[in-house]
Amino acid sequence: NDLVFNTVVDYANVENVVYSHSEDDIMRNLVQQTSSGGKFGFKYDIKTAMTQDGTTYRYTYGLRSMETNRGKFNNLLAVDNAAVVETLQESLRQEQHEFDARLERKLVLKRQVEEVVKALQRLDNNINNEVQNLKRVQRQKHTLDNRLLEVQDLNRVDTTNMEAEIIELTNAIEQADGYIAHLSATLEEENRALKAQKAEHKLAENQRDEYMRKLNQLSDELAQILAAVRGYNKVKEALQREINKCQGSCKEAQKVLENSQLKYEKLVRTAEDESKNRWPDWDGQPIPLTRKDTRAAMIKLAEDKIRSRESDKRKQGIADCTIPIALDKYNKAMTAYQELKTDIEEMKVKLDMLNKDVVLRTRRLNKLRIRHSNSVMANFEKYLTQRNSSGSVKFDFDEQTMTMVVQTQKHDGNTQVSDVKNLSGGERSFATFCFLLALGHVIESSFRVMDEWDVFMDELTRKETIMMMEYYIERPEQKGRQFILLTPNNLSHVSVSNKVRVKKLPDPVNHQSAHGLQQQTIN
Repeated sequence: NDLVFNTVVDYANVENVVYSHSEDDIMRNLVQQTSSGGKFGFKYDIKTAMTQDGTTYRYTYGLRSMETNRGKFNNLLAVDNAAVVETLQESLRQEQHEFDARLERKLVLKRQVEEVVKALQRLDNNINNEVQNLKRVQRQKHTLDNRLLEVQDLNRVDTTNMEAEIIELTNAIEQADGYIAHLSATLEEENRALKAQKAEHKLAENQRDEYMRKLNQLSDELAQILAAVRGYNKVKEALQREINKCQGSCKEAQKVLENSQLKYEKLVRTAEDESKNRWPDWDGQPIPLTRKDTRAAMIKLAEDKIRSRESDKRKQGIADCTIPIALDKYNKAMTAYQELKTDIEEMKVKLDMLNKDVVLRTRRLNKLRIRHSNSVMANFEKYLTQRNSSGSVKFDFDEQTMTMVVQTQKHDGNTQVSDVKNLSGGERSFATFCFLLALGHVIESSFRVMDEWDVFMDELTRKETIMMMEYYIERPEQKGRQFILLTPNNLSHVSVSNKVRVKKLPDPVNHQSAHGLQQQTIN
């Protein structure tokens, strides 16, 4: 189904993903114990396994994890786009509802913050007033203390009343200090509440910015749709101008007809007036024609008038344009416009899908290129190290070039060359052989043929390459593939088995009819 297909296309390393029928099938056939400590993992270098219901299973550091939630866009690849549109519309409605709720919450928080600020201002004013009163009381106490000292020095008055006033003022100061402490505690609580309100306000503002960003994105999409609608409106306006032109031509023809009718009526009135002037006793009836005014002459005159009128209509461009014809052209133009509009909408949807598919495929192609190039470089280095050599391969996919660097002695940088043409024949053959083996890790083919790869190698290198090929061919990932190796050298050291066979051509024979040696074939 679409859910499983969406799950598959989400993975760049899709060749490492296994599709199975159930969890029991995965645990029974694909899972093995990887260490004595009880850790488990997949077999055959599998990274991810997936069941029919879209559940994915992975092993990380020997621990299994699974994922069943594939998100709300599980209908993106469905044939019917109505489900996609309905999903996006429902998501948009939910986000709009959340945005409205958070906006309302923000307004409430804003009003609460304003009330707290006003309360803090009032509290600051009260504290300032109390501080002023306290300062005034302290000044009075200081004045009274000075007076008391003066009186005591003079020994003239009794200080009992003064001491009572001092005690009363001291009590008042202590009460003021307590009230100030109470106001300070209240101020601290209000500050904490204000900080909390500001934090909520900041969170609401961040959420508002996020929704505004989404709203701007939707506005951009709406602007694109409006641009397309404006394009359609231009086509409609062009058709409307054509229709208006036809209607104008019809109106001009109608005006010409009306003018002709007015001229006719004017001529009739003129004829009647002249007849009355010429013949006072004229009875108002049409005057009979003379002998010159024959039927043929009248028909010819009428035909001349008709031809003149048709000529005038052709000059005006309205020879065949009548109101029904103009309406018919208008209806056909509107039908063609609607069909073109529908085709454009369909092509726009298909173009958007194709663009998204191209972006997705391009991204995956780039990942595949990087993964394959890294695999080729790593395996090329691995095979070179078997002869105490090293090297690297660099691919430039933009320039479509490849650079190969080979160092014949792994620990001697002086033996490094960047052009394989500078190597000896055997070294160049071995480097090419290692590169072909590295390429084999990223090339999918049912069989491979290598022809005389070892003709420039010495006997030791040739045997090493044969051993490397045997190890390479017997690897599990090469199962089901056939390898054909052609060489003119001796293969007596190769072990023959059910998987490895050696076919040797018979020696050439001398045929007189062929005028020399003739190569034989394998039976």
